[in-house]
Amino acid sequence: MPQMSPENSRRFSLPPAFQWVALGVVVFVSRLPFLSAGYGMNSDAWRVANTARHIAETGQYEVSRFPGNPIHEIACAFLWRGGPVALNGASALFSVLAALMFARLARQAGCKDWLPATLAFAFLPLVYICSVTSKDCIWSLAFTLAALTLVSRPVAAGVALGLAIGCRITAGTAALPLTLLLLVSGDPATRLRRFVQFAGCAAVTAIASFLPVFLRYGTGFFTCYTVDHSNLRTILIRATQEVWGWPGIAGILIAACAAAFSLLRRPRVGFKALVSPYSAAWIAGLLATLPVFIALPHQAAYLLPVTPFVILFLARHSPRPAFLAFCGLAIASSFIEFGQTGPRAGAILEDHRERVALGESLKRYLTITENLPGKNIFVLGEMQPKVLNLTADSPHPNIQYAYLLGVQDIIAAHRQGATIWVTPIIRNANFQTNGIDLAKYGARNFLAEHGREMQAPAGRP
Repeated sequence: MPQMSPENSRRFSLPPAFQWVALGVVVFVSRLPFLSAGYGMNSDAWRVANTARHIAETGQYEVSRFPGNPIHEIACAFLWRGGPVALNGASALFSVLAALMFARLARQAGCKDWLPATLAFAFLPLVYICSVTSKDCIWSLAFTLAALTLVSRPVAAGVALGLAIGCRITAGTAALPLTLLLLVSGDPATRLRRFVQFAGCAAVTAIASFLPVFLRYGTGFFTCYTVDHSNLRTILIRATQEVWGWPGIAGILIAACAAAFSLLRRPRVGFKALVSPYSAAWIAGLLATLPVFIALPHQAAYLLPVTPFVILFLARHSPRPAFLAFCGLAIASSFIEFGQTGPRAGAILEDHRERVALGESLKRYLTITENLPGKNIFVLGEMQPKVLNLTADSPHPNIQYAYLLGVQDIIAAHRQGATIWVTPIIRNANFQTNGIDLAKYGARNFLAEHGREMQAPAGRP
């Protein structure tokens, strides 16, 4: 039998305050060991740090990447001096808010096992990693979950959704499940008025949030990355293993199969639950988010908004033992993973190891580049924001760290007598993006000439 139904919500009173505090403490403390190792593996996290510094030092707004995330970027401007610990720590605090809002939403929806469900959400690989980096994803999700818990207060729900959009514009997809819940709750005579209140407050808050972006860039800000050269296998890995981990995927299959079996055994009861307002809202949230990832499958983080909907849907329709099995496997996914060679470190542990290794690699790289003679231009691609962050306090007069180069950039480099350095991967990226093979313009292969030095400890030639 499904262990979750709307009427169950009357059976459970709000937990004592200390239980909420304990939940928040567990989530926050679990993040502490992972806050100091840089801003994250994804370059967007370093772009946030660079933008936050620019806003703080100049008083002028700029986007970390289009279309902008103004609420998050401006808030981080007050924290940037604290470095990775401060910016990542802010994400950790918002992950606590997200977990508490998820717990409240689960209880409102009548989830008997709200605590295992919340822990499964908080310790999912994707949620965990987003909670210890400097990106805006977990901020936006926390505000979105807050909006869902405030559905009985349309003004507050609208403001919360507007703030979520101000952190990440794609949070607007949550308007669909929110609208469904609004239209089926409360007094039928006031539903239209409540919807107008919600929609109006969400729109006003979101527009106000993006006002700094509009004043800086005009209508041209409404753009985003549109080029992705990932193959289908990579995209599928992002949509599955990077979100849930393989143990989590196994848990989803267990819970989903058990739910299907339960539905077939009692189809009338099952289908009635399937078309209930909460189920419809969770399905709507999932369906509204998936097209965003399909259109722009650059990062697994784009699927972060679907995670609470999937968990709540499984909680509603899976038999309790199967759902608890899913929760246990989802939690374990962050700490243990399985590959072709057997068990290995889970997502959060592997992410931390990679971030520490990245920091050491960047130190070795800068030791080499800053000791090369003459003028040099290093084409870095997605590594550029990381290098610019580490060199912001002491820029080298004869060094330029470029993202990619076009024809005019190459002409200017040759006029300055500068040497262009590139790696094979970035050479290929420059050709795919700009149609220019830098090697044909005299670019030198950095790894071919300095690869051995990159293997040496930082600070040694």
